[in-house]
Amino acid sequence: MDVDYTKLVAVLAQAVTQASEGKGKARHAIDNIPFHEQPMIQINKHHPGFCLGQAEKKLIECERLPVDKKIQELLGAIVYIAGEIITLEGQ
Repeated sequence: MDVDYTKLVAVLAQAVTQASEGKGKARHAIDNIPFHEQPMIQINKHHPGFCLGQAEKKLIECERLPVDKKIQELLGAIVYIAGEIITLEGQ
């Protein structure tokens, strides 16, 4: 039996969109630097756990937000967790 992952893929695609087209692009895609070279990854290399701390901060902050803003914060947490994975894979 094939398992349907379309909803998971849709959420991950939303996180990519937020990082590449939304708030992430406006704040972090300086001079078209690839995601894996952006400041959050560089900071995470010098301060291990930075990305996880940022993800945790977003998780705590989202508790008091309305659903639409909560979803945006959760997507941001996914992006920071991805940054942690990228850093770990680069070691």
